[in-house]
Amino acid sequence: MIGMKERFEYCLDLSQTGARQQEVLPVEFELRRLSAFDHEDLSELMIDAYRGTLDDDGGSLWMAREEVSRFYQGVYGAPLVNCSWLCFRKEDLVFRKNETGERDFSSEIPLAACLSTWWGPKNAPLIAFAMTRKEWKRRRLGSLVLDEALNSLRRRQIKSVWAVITSGNLPSERLFRRFGFEQFVPRMPAAHKRDDSSRLLFPPP
Repeated sequence: MIGMKERFEYCLDLSQTGARQQEVLPVEFELRRLSAFDHEDLSELMIDAYRGTLDDDGGSLWMAREEVSRFYQGVYGAPLVNCSWLCFRKEDLVFRKNETGERDFSSEIPLAACLSTWWGPKNAPLIAFAMTRKEWKRRRLGSLVLDEALNSLRRRQIKSVWAVITSGNLPSERLFRRFGFEQFVPRMPAAHKRDDSSRLLFPPP
């Protein structure tokens, strides 16, 4: 969850990564796009995924619900529903009833999610959240949802996509770098260049 931590921007040039081999989805899993009904499931996923990590602010499920609400409300940029993906096990499929009592909407327990928004300052998409349930980490589920999100953006002729990663979050750094993301350092005018190697990055969204 977002707190007062140092974060760095990463950028991926989608026009240069079209030849990358696509992730293979194991038969026991399925992917689907984000829906308006995923609020509570995403909140539970978020609190589980961040617990004990650098992005853990000691928040409660209520705080996670607030964070997910901010995502849906567009605080981090307009949600790109068609470019946001969830991963779940087929055997976890359950059903909810609609207003007439008919069983017509499937709800799954998400194991991983990649949520995209439109980031106004960059006029480009932002991977706002990439999260995996703790017990399902290191099984490439995060790669599956990120890969699907990036492919969705490519199909829409998007040229670049951004991410903001907490300093020291090595698992996230490795994941995004594997997909070709590079840390962004803004160019400084010649008159303002510094002799040392320290540079200021743009603040996180």
